[in-house]
Amino acid sequence: MVNRIEEIIARLQDIANHKDIIGLKKIAANNLSRRIPSTSLVKKYDISVGRDKERDTIVKLLLDDANDGDLSVIPIVGMGGIGKTALAKLVYNDDRVQQKFHVKAWVSVGEEFDVLMVTKAVIEKTCSPCYSNDLDTTQNHLKNALARKNFLVVLDDVWSSNREAWESFLSPFECGSEDGKILVTTRLDTFEFVG
Repeated sequence: MVNRIEEIIARLQDIANHKDIIGLKKIAANNLSRRIPSTSLVKKYDISVGRDKERDTIVKLLLDDANDGDLSVIPIVGMGGIGKTALAKLVYNDDRVQQKFHVKAWVSVGEEFDVLMVTKAVIEKTCSPCYSNDLDTTQNHLKNALARKNFLVVLDDVWSSNREAWESFLSPFECGSEDGKILVTTRLDTFEFVG
């Protein structure tokens, strides 16, 4: 057995030494783990039996107008694979939510939270294309687009716990809206600072 292991190690070392000759390239580990962005479309298998109570609880929070004009951020927190995104889709597409929020956006965030890119994605989903790469211009555009509007933004699969980035991202929502809601799906159990 020891001889066999030594042969395998020698073969691997030989391959490593000749990687350029045979055309092997190093692939970054994070490229292998990239997830396909989610969408708000509900497929048949997204509909989870027994999620009615959870859906209704979140819908009730979204429909509640007792927030005194402040922005509400509602997190759906849990470990991977338990159906946070599926639940958010059910909420987002619920008839009661459709009737209340005329301006809606679904943004799949992922591991990297880039304030400018996520802000631009919200603008493009709520009003028009955004060509600016300046954060101030982009945030003012979003603030003006959402002013005095009843909006819902879903940020799906948020991994970042960068408080400064979140506070920056939330600025146009807090300055421009009287009745906005943000629904966040995340694995982070320390997501209390966003709303």
